Amino acid sequence: MKKSFHYKCNFSYDHYFEVLDYAKKEEYHIGPIKDYMRLKKEKKIILLRHDVDFSLEEALTLAKLENKKEIISTYYFLLQSPTYNALDSKTSSLIKKIAEYGHEIGLHYDTRLAKNKQELLKQIDMMSGLLEIIAGKKIFSVAQHNTTISPAMDTTSSKKFLDARNPSILKSLS
Repeated sequence: MKKSFHYKCNFSYDHYFEVLDYAKKEEYHIGPIKDYMRLKKEKKIILLRHDVDFSLEEALTLAKLENKKEIISTYYFLLQSPTYNALDSKTSSLIKKIAEYGHEIGLHYDTRLAKNKQELLKQIDMMSGLLEIIAGKKIFSVAQHNTTISPAMDTTSSKKFLDARNPSILKSLS
């Protein structure tokens, strides 16, 4: 008889890794968004992402812990954040360190800053190029910020980036 998994979430690192360890035991394949095309062939997958809206120090702590557990995920960074400046030398150093742990770095974009889809795609292209320079790594995926309050703009037509909210990805995970 298969043992079920019961837990009470306390939002700790220990609990986070307990859940991921359980998923691994249940034969889930865990990876970053950029690996979607490879992972989608598996029966059970988890695409792991972190939207870094506030604390880069906490993101770095989590990136180190994931690295120790041989887990690779995607960290999405804003270039227009009210809480941190990605161009600041200390901040860009933290982003680069997360990339050095083997994690995917992605752009977290805000549709409220564009008038239309074409302008948004130009912004994503420009900001992704800048983030590539900061991280020292190619940007493969993007994710919209504040989806509940920002207007949705379909970025799936961009052949350059995989959008984490692409309907085909979301449908395959449900």
